[in-house]
Amino acid sequence: MVVIGDRCALATNITIIADSNPNNSILKDLKSVKNCIFSKPVILESDVWVGANAIILGGVRIAEGSIIGAGALVNKDTEPYSVYAGVPIRKLRELKR
Repeated sequence: MVVIGDRCALATNITIIADSNPNNSILKDLKSVKNCIFSKPVILESDVWVGANAIILGGVRIAEGSIIGAGALVNKDTEPYSVYAGVPIRKLRELKR
């Protein structure tokens, strides 16, 4: 499940991984692959900006007013009105409200 709030700006080529299901793969019968199935919601609150080529992993909440830099790997929740970038993301600064 992916939830996108109001007034979000999403650049091109963003990847959001909310589900993983290898049942359509030739590897589906391997025990190690069966343990890789998951479903974790991704929530983008209102007024979020996400730069091009960012990857957002399952179970992440991007807080209101957050900015995610281009090419970032979002593997954890963010704080409201903050700027994040990097692989994996790190907080660069807070924004004035």
